[in-house]
Amino acid sequence: MAVLTASVVLVTACSSPQTAPSPAPATSTADPLDLTEFEKAPCGLASPEQITRFYLAAPGTVARSQSIVSCQWSSRDPRAPRYEAAADPHSGGMAGLESRRSAFPSFERTVIHNYPAAHVKDRSDTVGHSRCTTEVGVTADTLLVITATVTERSTTSEDPCDDADRFAGSIIGFQGHRAP
Repeated sequence: MAVLTASVVLVTACSSPQTAPSPAPATSTADPLDLTEFEKAPCGLASPEQITRFYLAAPGTVARSQSIVSCQWSSRDPRAPRYEAAADPHSGGMAGLESRRSAFPSFERTVIHNYPAAHVKDRSDTVGHSRCTTEVGVTADTLLVITATVTERSTTSEDPCDDADRFAGSIIGFQGHRAP
């Protein structure tokens, strides 16, 4: 009996553990982050500390762009980027964004704090401004939408997509720590 038990333990110890399949990087969110409370109050997405760290003027301004309500922050430093943030629970998440990718002149997949994301550039970029929007799939149906705008006077930034990624990552970190 002892030999049989030892054999079972040995076989069990040598077996490879069963792991759950990892999410597909394009559309899945392994650790959903519920941001629906910010759909109508997007200025709460960033903490006062984040606003200070990114040289933003407080309070932000609530604006409606397309079909979502966003918060726009101007920079206290004319050399630093401006930011806009929104939670869009009606977007269809990353799957919905992927289905609309042909609408963007530029669409590049990325990952922000283990969440699937994409850099999208729209047709409204203007001369003298460079803008990038990072859309992050925080749940199956919700996108965190961050836009960074860099002007000709900006000397603190070379790539608005890097700026949008940093701001998105900061918001995800802040909101992730607030979750119950």
